[in-house]
Amino acid sequence: MHARRTLAVTGIGAVVAIGGGTAYAAVSSSVVDSSGVIHGCVSDREVRGTRVLLVHDTTSNCPRGTAELDWSQRGAAGPAGPKGDPGATGPAGPKGDTGATGATGPAGSTGTAGQQGPAGPTGPAGVATAGPGGLDVTEVTASGFGTARANCPPDHPWVVGGGGAATGGGALSDSTPEPTLSNPTGWAVGVAYTPGAGQNSAVSAFALCAK
Repeated sequence: MHARRTLAVTGIGAVVAIGGGTAYAAVSSSVVDSSGVIHGCVSDREVRGTRVLLVHDTTSNCPRGTAELDWSQRGAAGPAGPKGDPGATGPAGPKGDTGATGATGPAGSTGTAGQQGPAGPTGPAGVATAGPGGLDVTEVTASGFGTARANCPPDHPWVVGGGGAATGGGALSDSTPEPTLSNPTGWAVGVAYTPGAGQNSAVSAFALCAK
């Protein structure tokens, strides 16, 4: 049979059961130092299994016949508890402001060609210059340096064709009816610039003129 040992505490209200009991105490702030340690004194002798526990102020010492007995007001921190369950999803936040306009993207590739459009209406008939024996055409020629123009005569005023040639070693750059913005009455040619030959090479032109 095990005897139960009890400490009688003075200076505070407490009961301490040695050997598996619970200690109840109301501790004043004057007996607890800045580190949270309570300073007490326990009697050296016991009476019928009981010792006297004294709690003294932090500025006092244990009296004769007692031994220092200190303990912490707050125990050591326990281990971390298990991780809690995730909280519920919060409500959606307000709509943010419109962002800045992004940079212009690269140009797209060229699309496929469209279908051919319908044929246009037939134009009006041109001026007839053919006589009973067919088209009455005469040829006129002209020459020059760099450019030349063969003009149709008054009795055959309409140019229906023409051409020319560079006779001084150059190359033709222009060979067109003139004037180009109205009814043409002649044919003009021009020589392209060629190193060594220059732009003043000899050139000849001819025009096919009808009435």
